[in-house]
Amino acid sequence: EAAKLAEEQKIAEAKKLAEAAEMAKSVQPDLEAAAKGMPVRGNPDAKVTVYAFSDFQCPYCTRGFQTVEALLKKYPKEIKFVFFNYPLSFHPWAKPAAIAGYCAAQQNPDMFWVLHDKFFGNQSAVNPENVIAKAKEYLEGEMVENPKTKQKEFPKGKSFDMSRWDTCAAKPDSAEHKAAAQAVDAQEALGAKHGITGTPG
Repeated sequence: EAAKLAEEQKIAEAKKLAEAAEMAKSVQPDLEAAAKGMPVRGNPDAKVTVYAFSDFQCPYCTRGFQTVEALLKKYPKEIKFVFFNYPLSFHPWAKPAAIAGYCAAQQNPDMFWVLHDKFFGNQSAVNPENVIAKAKEYLEGEMVENPKTKQKEFPKGKSFDMSRWDTCAAKPDSAEHKAAAQAVDAQEALGAKHGITGTPG
């Protein structure tokens, strides 16, 4: 009886794995297309890609972020990670943060990851009134003093135009902001299309 039960469980697990593999085949092309031009963390040539649909204000997403960081540390060559925005409607600063991150990514992927890490690391310090100011503070925190001019500027690897970012992230009437908001909405729609109902997904 026990052997029969074990065999049935084995068959059920194999069936579940086969179904998951089939589902992945239909989902993967969509995710790969949406990920083009998005910042990637880890080995860009890795065979395994972790796609996360996440919300910067979601406490469970902070745990998800920590899990992904641990995976990337353990498997630095085997995994790459792509972040998609999925701001939940009941999180008031999640969408402005998503737009701010998207605007940063358009200029410099490294600066997207600065915001990504800071938003998740400082959730309790961010609110709907200060989200853009905090994003600006986090980005400006990457600036260093130029020894020749004594002016603060972004180092070579992190060159960044704050004025351009500000137009995109903080000026709702600008074309840049509208495009960023549409891109965030498109990522959310992609997640919903493939069964994401909460975060992290």
